[in-house]
Amino acid sequence: MAYSWCWVCLLGVCAGLAMIPLIGIDHPSLVVWRLFRLSVQALLVYVFGSLVFRTICALWRKTRNFWYKNTTTIDEINPVKVQDYEVRRHLLADDQQEKYFSQAEIYKKAILEPRERAKMERKERLLANVLGQNYTGEGRKLGSRVPVVVAQVITLPEQPEEVDPTAVTVTIDDGKGQRHTRRFSEEHTVQTLNDYMSILGFAPERYSLCTAYPRKQLPDRPNMTIKELDFSRRTLLFVQEKDDESD
Repeated sequence: MAYSWCWVCLLGVCAGLAMIPLIGIDHPSLVVWRLFRLSVQALLVYVFGSLVFRTICALWRKTRNFWYKNTTTIDEINPVKVQDYEVRRHLLADDQQEKYFSQAEIYKKAILEPRERAKMERKERLLANVLGQNYTGEGRKLGSRVPVVVAQVITLPEQPEEVDPTAVTVTIDDGKGQRHTRRFSEEHTVQTLNDYMSILGFAPERYSLCTAYPRKQLPDRPNMTIKELDFSRRTLLFVQEKDDESD
């Protein structure tokens, strides 16, 4: 509103200055023509000045916003807004993980379970063929010393606290209707996950762990950390039997 009054005053000043050359002119037609021409000139000056002024104001606002954005430091950020953003980010991550769980459950029922049943039937047929053959193993004499096989004891590291920022909750679906949940640290490795799978009764020589969605087997790198795997705070893994090349 203030800008409009300024331009009205400017237009009035231009009209007043334009009236100065008319002093002393007696002929009416010359006066009308001179007024018309000066009015058009004043209007053009007003329009051009408005455009220039508005352009300068727009450039000033952009420059001020750019300077304010680049000079804002971390100390000036409201910690309450940062905390609210972190909470919303974690809620969104949990919501996405729940969607992954539901998609993984659908994938399991539609594809994995029929595939496992077909594989089990194929192994049963192979086993039935093998049972008809003679024993070809190596025997031992009576009284000979039987080698003692020492079982390897697997110990897992302690679980981090739930409030630990590096804690990752891993749920393993064994494919038999049971899920096992345990917390790991981001510094734990793929070998730690395989050890946990072994404790559940699945030997790493025959089974492997796969992510839920997208379906992907964990890398064969025992020293790779969970942080490098880019797991979310809640991760679902599946136990999958390795494909036998002889099948």
